[in-house]
Amino acid sequence: MLHPARYLIIVMKRYLSKITIGIDPASNGAAVILINGVMAVALAWRPRTRQKKRVYEISMLDDEGFFEQVLVKSGGAIGQYISNLLIVRKALENGTLIELACEDAYIGKNFKTGIIVARFGGCISGVIEAVCDVKTNWVQAIKWRHFLFRLNPFTPRKKAKFSSLKLIPTLLCDISIYLERLGELDHLTDAAGVALWLHKSTTDN
Repeated sequence: MLHPARYLIIVMKRYLSKITIGIDPASNGAAVILINGVMAVALAWRPRTRQKKRVYEISMLDDEGFFEQVLVKSGGAIGQYISNLLIVRKALENGTLIELACEDAYIGKNFKTGIIVARFGGCISGVIEAVCDVKTNWVQAIKWRHFLFRLNPFTPRKKAKFSSLKLIPTLLCDISIYLERLGELDHLTDAAGVALWLHKSTTDN
């Protein structure tokens, strides 16, 4: 017999009224897709070198247990991969509302790194915008963390990321399955936080 919470998740997913895509952009980054606020797809990528060229290895897991790893050449190709996921294509075919959110780049002492991350995020989200005809909702990490679990905006970055890793699973119970398979990655919980921030912001309003 299904646990009541799990049964509720299955029922919610059957009524595909809205999907929300959340992205934590970086060379080591992640994206999460929610169906009506419930985990449906998670993917994480990391840089690799093939034939002396940089590529990105994407690891993807969906709510049916399907897992795959692919290599792509750029941030734009990551955006194309997300746009080509079955859940996104179905949403486009059915006219389902698609929302997109991406975390703003963190600009610290090394501002050059922040610029690189910002450009990379733009490459990913730009392709999704074009394919899905949506607008990216950019959000600072301190804003969505305060919105979801009232984290002090002045919390040090490392501690804030640790908090995300520990607190997001309390808000998205199914994410533990993805963390077990893809790894205990703070950029995965950050991507989930970005998606959940947008879902709750638009749903509550």
